[in-house]
Amino acid sequence: MIRTILVEDDIEMLEGLKNVIDWESFGFTIVGSARNGTAALNLLEKLQLDLIITDITMPGMGGLELISHAKKANPKIKSVIISCHEEFEYAREAMRLHANEYLLKHTLTEEMLVQIITKIKETIDNETKQLQDFFGLEQSYQLTEINNLYESYAPILKNAVKNGDSFLLIDSSKELIKNAGEKYHPAPFKAMLSKLLIELAMAMPDSYGISVTSLQLKHGSHYFLDTVQVIAEKLAKLKYNTTNPEILKAIEYIDKNIAANISCKAVSKHVNMNSSYFSRLFSKELGLNFSDFVLQKRIIRATELLSNTKHSVDEISGMVGIESVSYFYRIYKKMTGKTPGDVRK
Repeated sequence: MIRTILVEDDIEMLEGLKNVIDWESFGFTIVGSARNGTAALNLLEKLQLDLIITDITMPGMGGLELISHAKKANPKIKSVIISCHEEFEYAREAMRLHANEYLLKHTLTEEMLVQIITKIKETIDNETKQLQDFFGLEQSYQLTEINNLYESYAPILKNAVKNGDSFLLIDSSKELIKNAGEKYHPAPFKAMLSKLLIELAMAMPDSYGISVTSLQLKHGSHYFLDTVQVIAEKLAKLKYNTTNPEILKAIEYIDKNIAANISCKAVSKHVNMNSSYFSRLFSKELGLNFSDFVLQKRIIRATELLSNTKHSVDEISGMVGIESVSYFYRIYKKMTGKTPGDVRK
């Protein structure tokens, strides 16, 4: 059965939707209803849902915002919007959120509703069959869940590899395994992890030294994390020309605290090293002294923020740990050859 909730603030309309057709005869089960988006989100956290049918305008959180949140939690969830609004802006936003249907209340009929849910059932059935064909198994519910997990994490992990971000790669991989827990059948879950490892290896600029057998996961999730660690170390080697664990730990600390006042003494303490020895080792491993490396990191992060956010230059200066805005302008121009304004344009 396709697990469905109805979201509608008009009680008569809500009851009408519940009773207008025999849902179960079409392969759907109504597992809950809500009078606004906030209440529906609470249901979403408690229930494994396949379909949301929602009004667009409700007190508090409306239907479009609800679908946006739902899609982030489960990219494969289906949605139908039933609205009084004929304006194209509402429909365009619904399309942007990949809503399956946008219906007007005053034109909705029983036949139309049946036609729409039949179409949605066919879509879900086809997706499930594709998963079954891929894994060669008949555990359709778990396969859908595993595929959702893959689609949530694969883009993050692959982008981390492409950007050489070994820290994000490790942290996100650990989060994936933690979220999976022990709730999935080992065979399809291992197949998904193997598929992911192969894609990560393919995304690397240089995969030399990574064995094919290590990517074909035959054991538990800790082997997945071990292989991710190998990939992460190789990325760090390519990016920083070092595999020294203390130096990599120091770089991770700098990345995570880029907005703070980062001192060599504080970082050396973080990696349990004598400050003088750490400073010499850092320069030897990276070919750059500690303060210059931190400043380079601040400028790189500032460029990302200038390119991808709407924060003001003053705000970005603070976000990368440079308190003096005038100094930020001077050092940014000196190190990049461009002003912050040039990058923003």
